[in-house]
Order: sequence, then structure tokens, then C-alpha cells
Amino acid sequence: MTEPTAKFKTIIEFHGMLLTVITYENTDYIPLKPIVEMLGLQWKSAREAAISGDNRELYGCCELKEPVFNSFDTLKGAKNTMFILLESCEMYLARVNTTRVRANGNETVADNLLALQKEWRKALHDYETKGIAFKASKGSDLVKLDKIKDPHIRAEYARDINERYGMNIPIGRQTVMDV
Repeated sequence: MTEPTAKFKTIIEFHGMLLTVITYENTDYIPLKPIVEMLGLQWKSAREAAISGDNRELYGCCELKEPVFNSFDTLKGAKNTMFILLESCEMYLARVNTTRVRANGNETVADNLLALQKEWRKALHDYETKGIAFKASKGSDLVKLDKIKDPHIRAEYARDINERYGMNIPIGRQTVMDV
């Protein structure tokens, strides 16, 4: 029986790293090891944690043969690699204990990860309570606000911008000049 081989799709920038995105059975995956190495965690224990219990399903873990990029690699043979779903990267990072990362001497990575976790916490809360969440940037937020046609979503987005940036965009009458 031949083991499944992934097909190369693209390379993405993911929080300062370049990750190979592969496709297997019409689903996008990324290798887990570069993320674990960036965090400074031990690969063996991180791999075990990723495949134990419900984590295997949550992260969509699977071991696949890496795509072969050139003829020299075929001489060595493709190696098996642990992949997780591209869509579960943030969930994986959200569950990482930043204290462990910091204890391993990765202060900057831990600080950046904690900031991301806080941002995701707010986004998840907003999504669960308001039904919508937004990525922050004052200039792009105002441009996005201008493009939103639905008055309810537009008003909610305006409230979020007012709160985030201390602005006072009028909300209520739905006239040309207010939201």
C-alpha cells in the first residue's frame, strides 16, 4: 500500500515565517514542525500533544509524504511529515501556553503570541456576542465602513470603530452623513 502524498499548493507568510501549503484530498495543510520550532517547544512532546485525544480532530492532524520539489529529492525518497489544517493554525497557536514559550527563552515570540491571543479572544467574543468581528486598522476600517451596505452591519462596525479608536461616528438616523 502506498502512503498518501501531498501536492504543493503555495508558500504563505504566517506571522513572520514562510510555510509551505500543501493540498491533500482538496484540503489545505501546513507542516506543524516549523511552528513548533518557532515557539521553541520540544518537537516530540508537541507532536504527541497534537495527535492525542480530540486534538487530532481539532487540528486536523495527518501524516503525509511531503511533495517532491526536485529530482534530487526523489533519490532520497519523500519523507513523512506531520501536517495540520491551514484553518487550524490560529487555534493551535491560541492554545499554546506563552509561559512555557517564555521559559524556553523566547521572550519576543511569547509577547507577540500573547498579543495575538488577546486579539483573537476579543474577535471570538465579538463574533459570539455580536455575530461579527473585525480586524483593526483605522484607515482600512474607515474605508471598509464606507463600503458596507447593510445598515445593521454598518452600524455595528461603526460602534466598533468608535470604541477602538475613540472616535464619534454618528450612528442612528441612517442619513447620508451618519451610519
